[in-house]
Amino acid sequence: MITLFNKIPFRSRIALQMFISFLLLFTLFRLVFFFLNFAEMNTLSLNYLSNSFLIGFRFDARLTVLILLPFLLFSWVLSVNGKWFHKFWGYYWSTIFTVILCLYVADLGYYSYINTRLDASIIGLAQNFLISTAMVWESYPVIPIILLMVGLIWAFAKLVQQIHSLKERIPSEKKKSILIYSITLFIFLGIGYGKWSRYPFRWSDAFYSTNHSANQLAINPVLYFLNTWSRVNESYDLDGVREYYPLISEFLGVDNPNLAELNFSRQFNPPVQNKKEPNIVIIILETFPAFKCGILGNPLNPTPNFDALANESILFSRFYVPKLSTAAAIFSTLTGLPDMAIINKSSTRDPFAIHQDLFINQLPNYQKHFFIGGSANWGDLNGFLKNNINDITIHEEGSYTMPETNAWGISDYHLLQETDRILAKESEPFIAIVLTAGHHRPYTIPENISDFEKSGFTMKHRDFGFGEDDYYAFKFMDFALGEFIVEAKKRDYFDNTLFVVLGDHGSHGNHLNLTHGDLTLHSYHVPMIMYGPGLDIKSSVYDGIVSQIDIFPSLLSLLNIPHKNSSLGRNLFANHETEELAFLFSASSQRYGLITNSQYLIHSSAYNYKVFNPFDFSLTPKELEIKSQDEKMAEISNGFYESARYLRYKNYISKHAKN
Repeated sequence: MITLFNKIPFRSRIALQMFISFLLLFTLFRLVFFFLNFAEMNTLSLNYLSNSFLIGFRFDARLTVLILLPFLLFSWVLSVNGKWFHKFWGYYWSTIFTVILCLYVADLGYYSYINTRLDASIIGLAQNFLISTAMVWESYPVIPIILLMVGLIWAFAKLVQQIHSLKERIPSEKKKSILIYSITLFIFLGIGYGKWSRYPFRWSDAFYSTNHSANQLAINPVLYFLNTWSRVNESYDLDGVREYYPLISEFLGVDNPNLAELNFSRQFNPPVQNKKEPNIVIIILETFPAFKCGILGNPLNPTPNFDALANESILFSRFYVPKLSTAAAIFSTLTGLPDMAIINKSSTRDPFAIHQDLFINQLPNYQKHFFIGGSANWGDLNGFLKNNINDITIHEEGSYTMPETNAWGISDYHLLQETDRILAKESEPFIAIVLTAGHHRPYTIPENISDFEKSGFTMKHRDFGFGEDDYYAFKFMDFALGEFIVEAKKRDYFDNTLFVVLGDHGSHGNHLNLTHGDLTLHSYHVPMIMYGPGLDIKSSVYDGIVSQIDIFPSLLSLLNIPHKNSSLGRNLFANHETEELAFLFSASSQRYGLITNSQYLIHSSAYNYKVFNPFDFSLTPKELEIKSQDEKMAEISNGFYESARYLRYKNYISKHAKN
């Protein structure tokens, strides 16, 4: 065995030995964490324990590959001969180990303190360094821990020295050596990627269950810390929240405004009680701009099925999304908050934002479903949903009988048909969120749908914002919606269900040369309907300003479901003394603004903003004269910006404040 091992090219041998060494160390650290928290971890079932250790091992392997990556790439292109090589990498391994050891030790203390693995919030302790240091000194055996760490660092340095003292048996210049090392490199890169899928292994995979202890055991604290560290600047300005709180609490109609506690809650108690709890189906259509919708003015009739539904629904003609992102649409719809993430462009990818006050959790008797044609790992939706929604069932690729159409999974038609089939089996009240993806490049349409024809595209369609493939995918999405409703009408659940259909976001287009300053207003404008003929939902047109964050407060009120609203969304069906508005945010430019019935404000900073006519779609919209009312709207816009950033982390903040 030793002879065989020695025949491995030298650099591959070092990489393999360091990989095994670090992986064993990380496994040891996980076992230490487990036994130090044995009273808590002992309650986990064997299934939870095995899954957590397996997921944890994969995280450890990924971290190990990240540590090895500089060595792997360096050794691939340069000679490994010379004392300088061994000396440099000896220092590198030892330094990395020292840093990681410090993070693991900090993690153990951090978890015992607040019951959460190490994250970037620990940086906040530096603001009270003397107090924090005194607390650590009084709470933990600091001197023995330091001595143990020094001993471990010394032992690891000796191990590294031994590994680098081995003599090279096969010259690295040989073609065979280079080939073997190249294979080694790509194997390690595959381990670092972590999955046989289109999405890599990442932090949200640790949050695989609703059991807090199981999820915490699965986390690699170093990777988790680094991930949250990248978002530390996305936090909030508490002074800014307090400055605008009186204005925002008035706008929202907060029951008991409290500046000290920053209370945003409003309680809704319906005037009548439901005899039977109504079902809710929310269908979020990929890239569905208002200017491509027939009932909202497009003369080419591209959405006959949606238009037919809209004529039997409450149609919200001036509905706006807060942000141009599909994952952000999921976040805003479910939380009632604008998604203020700037890194990776959605809060679903933010481990700081997994603790949210969701309306859906106030429906304890409801079965909760989420449907997506592809992988729920896209946008880290899997981790976000499972750690925010109690007992949710996620339906994704691999769980359907229909074949995948492209990278986005099964087609919109098959997704909605599968949704109908699964919901038809429910005997309990349910809420289902369906996310389509077909109206997205590469715009693939399955060939075996006999009732759909790819025909009718003309050059005139280009004048109204369509490309050819885009048009057929858009038309197919509308077709799929229509077929879903046809099948749903045959089911027992139909008459007791409210269907909410909306776009996740709009798109750029050339219809009427639509533009609007820095935030391209037409991209935020999408259709939305609430359709429930069996629930006596009368058809009407709601032409006031509506935001995506208003969906849940409004539909729960419409259905006479009692609930507490701690979001920034409002019940559209209540009588408000303040003006209707929608808040808009651009992750790329970090500009934000408000649209009202008569104004469109765009902020480049808190005190620097412009005001436009929201109906002026010219290439160079004329800036309006700023009036006192505009100044108040600007303050409300600032208030939304600060409050949304704060509320995104509120539960996380509260948890840390208690400790």
